[in-house]
Amino acid sequence: MMSSDFWPALLIAGFGSIGSIPITRRLPHDAGDEIARPTLSEVVSH
Repeated sequence: MMSSDFWPALLIAGFGSIGSIPITRRLPHDAGDEIARPTLSEVVSH
């Protein structure tokens, strides 16, 4: 394999990353809180 073999994959990955920005921006501010690990302060207060 040569370094010239990788640019198409990197280009596709880059476009995929850029394309996810509008989707991520539409999520509510607290999206994922119910499945996120608790913070240390939440663990200590219980």
